[in-house]
Amino acid sequence: MVIVVDTVDEEALRTLRRIQRTTSCRTVLVTTGNDEPQLVSAAECGVAGLVRGSEATPERLVHVIGTVARGDGYVPADPLLSADPEFHERLWRFRTNHPGEHQC
Repeated sequence: MVIVVDTVDEEALRTLRRIQRTTSCRTVLVTTGNDEPQLVSAAECGVAGLVRGSEATPERLVHVIGTVARGDGYVPADPLLSADPEFHERLWRFRTNHPGEHQC
């Protein structure tokens, strides 16, 4: 399932929680926001792929959706998101340590 939001706010997190509670879908989040704590919260709610809105070309979406469908995760190599060297580890730590579980 692909969810598109401007920012990862409480409404978006509620939607992600509902999807994870009621479906077995793996989720790709497309957002223009890059607030690190909110992106980590989205990952904790089961988001398996993250795409920046400015990079959401048809080709990129096909690639990310395919990656997520195979059971892998996807985080863009974005200088804003990777300025903190531990960002990716924190973003996906929950997914790695708790496969199949979602704590929202």
